[in-house]
Parts: sequence; structure tokens; C-alpha cells
Amino acid sequence: MMADSKIKPDSAWSWVVCMAASVTLTIINGSFSSFGLLMPYLMTHFGQNNVTTAWTGSLYISLSYIFAPVVTHFTGRLGFRLTALSGALLLSTSFFACSFIKDFWLFFVFFSITSGLGSAMSHYSATLVVLRHFVRWRFVVVGILASTLSVGMFVITQITEALLSKYGLQNALRGWAFLFLSTVPLACTYISRSNDTEEIARQDEENLKQPSHDTRRPSLLRNFCFMIYLTSISLVFFSAFIPGIYMVKFCESELNISMERASLLYTYMASASFFSNHFFCNLSKFEFKFFDIFELYQLTTTCFGICLLLLPLARSYSAMVAFSMLFGFMDGGRYGLMPLLVLECVGLKRTEEAWGYIAFSVGFTSCIGPVIIGFIADSVGRYGPAFLTAGGIFVLGSTLMFLRELIGGKDSSEENLESGNESFEFLVYERETVL
Repeated sequence: MMADSKIKPDSAWSWVVCMAASVTLTIINGSFSSFGLLMPYLMTHFGQNNVTTAWTGSLYISLSYIFAPVVTHFTGRLGFRLTALSGALLLSTSFFACSFIKDFWLFFVFFSITSGLGSAMSHYSATLVVLRHFVRWRFVVVGILASTLSVGMFVITQITEALLSKYGLQNALRGWAFLFLSTVPLACTYISRSNDTEEIARQDEENLKQPSHDTRRPSLLRNFCFMIYLTSISLVFFSAFIPGIYMVKFCESELNISMERASLLYTYMASASFFSNHFFCNLSKFEFKFFDIFELYQLTTTCFGICLLLLPLARSYSAMVAFSMLFGFMDGGRYGLMPLLVLECVGLKRTEEAWGYIAFSVGFTSCIGPVIIGFIADSVGRYGPAFLTAGGIFVLGSTLMFLRELIGGKDSSEENLESGNESFEFLVYERETVL
């Protein structure tokens, strides 16, 4: 089989693997975005409140970050193909079982924990294996992988809404199970072992001029610039998924907008997000020497937080469309700029270590954020105070970047100035590898 042979970078088979992985990532990312559509049905079906129901979805999403170190260990020991196959089967089995479960807490275990592990296995195997296949075209491929977030939001939310409205919650979960089962043959295109890519690893090292040895350096916890950004992005992730999770329920309960119309808001958000991720990445690359990338991050995240603060003022469907597009566009500053921000903080050689801290931290905050916001909404009986709290925390995270000025601007290694385009490419690679 082609995937077992000695592969060559940037070959025709590499593009086959890229397309297979892109479909897999589209389904996984789409399931994250679609949980907001499931929430009203889950609350009715199990008789649970916002807090408990939101905990189910937020844990499913956050565990895909938190399990990242475990999954990278699996790929090293078992290979990409076996890890991806295990993840796809675990996801499919878990969601199929969820469609028959009547007890909420048993549903919680299968939907949140086992599915969270399965999504991490499938997600990171797909990302890592693609990056092992490309050297020359890696920047283009990373753009394709990043776009699956928006495409998944656009496609899977519409499929989920159609299944829910026509066939109900149980059959919608079975539809998810079938979608994840369909990724099994796609995973068969992956290489079986990571050592099948020695040629790519050698070329990658030559192109990026990375030394093969590691030297001890001071802990990243003493890098004040990185710690400020880590704290900021953690607070930002606390509220980053709030619009996607609670927007449909807000429309249905307070604005009398039907779920069918509310589900279309994901389409507007996905379209804006698809454009913004590419826009901000390319803008940052083109103007890298002419403005501070931290200021662009701070501007976009502040605007996102302000939109959350103003969301309770929305009283029409047109206003919700406008907010959805603003959320999608400003989100490019949070997600798309992350590689360059880490580069500015720690330099090329310590990126992987830095992303280990970030993966765990944002996974934790994105897990507890929707739960706390849901608790506030349940306590007061409406979503206004909840959105105000989420927006305030978002703006607080953005405002923390002003602390950089107190420590004299950039507090990073001398490696920050080593390279331009190659640095950007390597950083995007590291983001997709760890996250």
C-alpha cells in the first residue's frame, strides 16, 4: 500500500493524505461548533439546566486540547494510522451508544470523556500526518487545515440542524456516529509509523536550519512576556466558545427566533471566520516589520469582547447576523495570530515547549468557562448578565497585554529576529502539531 512505502515529501500521495485529513478535521471541528444546536434538545430530553448541559459540551471540546500530550505519545508508539483508526472508532461507538442512553450521567461519560479522547486521537493524527508529508508546500497545507474550522462550522451545523428538526436527538447522534465512522477509510491512507518520514524530517531540518541537539535554558515561567500572553489567551479562551454554545438558546428563549433561523447564524460566523484567519495571518506576515503583532491581537480580542458585552442589546435577527459576522471576523485575531505571538515571546527553538503550557491552560479555561456562564444564566433566568460576564473576562484578558509595556516591551529570546517567512511557517507547523 502506498501509505506503507517510503514516502516522498510533497508527492501526489501527500495531497491524497491532505484531503483525507481535511475531511476528518472538518467533521471534528464541525461537531465542536454544532453543540450549541444540541443544547436545547439535551436540556429537554434529560431535564437538565444550562450548567450541567454546557458542562457536557465544554468538556468534550476541552479534552481534545488536554489529551494532546497523551495522543502525541500514542502516535509515536502506535503510528498515525492506528491512532486515527482507534479515535474514529471510539468516536463513532461513543455517539452511537449515546443515542440509546437514558441516564444523563452515563451519557455524560460517553459524550464528554470517551468522545473527547476519540476526537483528540483523530484530530492530532490527521494534523501531524499531513505535516509529515510536506516541506515545500507546508504553508499552503496549514492554510487548508486551518480552514476546516470554518468549513466544519458551515457544513456540519447545517447537517446537524437538519437531522435534529426532521429525525430528533437520537437519530442526530446516530448521524454523527456515521459521519465519524466514514473517516475510518480515510485514516487508512495515513502512514503507519512516524519513522517512515525520515527523508521529510531530514529536509525539514535542513530547510529550517534547526540544530539536532537541545540545550538547557531558563524555564519559560520566567519569561514575563510569555506568561502575560499565556494568562491573556487563557482568559480569552474562557469566553471564546460562549457565542457558539449559547447563541441558539439565547435566540430561541429571549428573541423568539426559531432554531432553524438561529442555526443559520453559524453559517455567517463560519464565512467571516474563514476569511479572517487567512486575512490576519497574511496581514501579519506582510507587515511583520512595521507594527507590533501584539497590538493587532489586542485590538481584535478587545473588539470580540465588546461584541459580547453588547450582545444582550440585540433585539432582532438582523442584529444577531451582524454580531455573528463580527464574532467570526474578530476570532481570526485570537486563533490566526497565535503562532506569531508565541514566536515573539519565546523564539523558534522553544515553541513546542510553550505550546505544551498553552494547550493545557486553554483546555482548562475553555472547559470551565461555559459552565460558569451557564450557571449565571440559570441563576438570573436570562442571558444578559452571563454575556456581560463573558465579555468582561474577554476584555480583561486582552487588556493584560498592556503589562508588556511595564516590562520594557518585548521580553523574548534573540531568536525572535532570526527569520521571516521560514519562522512563520515553522510556527504555524508547531501550532497545528501541539494544538
